[in-house]
Amino acid sequence: MTKPSSTNRMVRRLLNWLQCINDLLHLEPIDTIVHGLFWWVTLCLVLPFFGSFVISAMTLMRLFRMLYRAVYLQQPLEEPIKNPSLSSRELALVITGCDSGFGRDLVVECSASNKYRVFAGCFKQESLSYFEEMENVTALVVDVTKDEDVSNLAKIVFDWVSYSTADCDEHDGETKHQESHQQNRPVRYIHALVNNAGSGTSGLVDWLGMDDYKKDMDVNCFGQIRIVKAFLPFLKRQASPSCAANKSNKEESYIDARIINMISVAGIVPLIGCTPYSSSKFAAEAFSNSLRLELRDFNIQVVTLNPSFHQTPLVENLVDNTWKMWNTLPSSIKEEYGQEYFNNNIVKSLSVLDISTWRSFNAVNDVFKAIDLRRPRRRYLSGMDSKYVFSVHRLLPDWCQDLLVPRYSYPPAFFSTQQNFHQKEKDN
Repeated sequence: MTKPSSTNRMVRRLLNWLQCINDLLHLEPIDTIVHGLFWWVTLCLVLPFFGSFVISAMTLMRLFRMLYRAVYLQQPLEEPIKNPSLSSRELALVITGCDSGFGRDLVVECSASNKYRVFAGCFKQESLSYFEEMENVTALVVDVTKDEDVSNLAKIVFDWVSYSTADCDEHDGETKHQESHQQNRPVRYIHALVNNAGSGTSGLVDWLGMDDYKKDMDVNCFGQIRIVKAFLPFLKRQASPSCAANKSNKEESYIDARIINMISVAGIVPLIGCTPYSSSKFAAEAFSNSLRLELRDFNIQVVTLNPSFHQTPLVENLVDNTWKMWNTLPSSIKEEYGQEYFNNNIVKSLSVLDISTWRSFNAVNDVFKAIDLRRPRRRYLSGMDSKYVFSVHRLLPDWCQDLLVPRYSYPPAFFSTQQNFHQKEKDN
């Protein structure tokens, strides 16, 4: 048996010390003291330094690049994807949730750019007619919760791509590329997956069943995973230099592909009264962040979007859907909370959205930037509150976050009933 080296002994000794320190930090009052000191140093020393120097330097560098492109090169402030027709390419976009809202508007904008072939997935059959007049749009029914629908979408997109040189495998890819070039066909690639399909269920935890949570989770999280899993092998393959007929020609591999996941501000800060929606968005956020790190080595970018409340059917129908849910609750639950609690807390808080939602075109433009820029940001925060309120809110310690979220003004009827009951007992 070999003796441990001096380096291994030092590592073990260090790990033992760290274990002791970890045990010590979980003892009171040491835990409270160190926790307070940590946040004091972070908020009072580290963040001011970070904001003053690091963020300022990054902002100035970004502004310099924009001015250089605009003034010296006389080009757009940010570098867009080159028009595919200039390089004998055709690029495909796969977008889900195109029945209305962000998805429909995004398809219209992408179609108008004349740079992409758009495959628009709609949940309802009747939504397909909206895109009939758009020559560069293929609309089809896609329920992201069904494996067969996602597989059919992938097959249709792969068939379109396989018309050209991009559909290669380890054995015959080189031959297909050569044949395609001989026929002067443009090379086709999948440029972007846009996971936009979403579902939102409102209501308190006590009012909702497991089916409500499964529905939102299956659409908002598992639906994104299902789409990514269906297309990821092809995205990796088209980024591989082995897909090229001429391996010395780097243009033959496509390294600008990206996966764009529509999350929500509900995926970075918790929302009261929307736990199925918020839970599914937190899960999708975690999935997207992990996916971004995993795909770095494949040159596949992953972009997340976190819009706050915008003028979309999902937001506009929140109040009506909440009323429908309330009317279906058992009478015992209604008596515990009371109509006054529902009207003055839930309905009023949701009614504020009628006057506080942002115009949707800003969020759609952010998604288009994530598609059209050669080097998009890792995250787009759409809406002034998402950019400057919720982005800071999520960095604060939990106790501070809880303080900033006001309580409902009306208590549940249950407490009033209990107080009256105890008051009668005292009177008797």
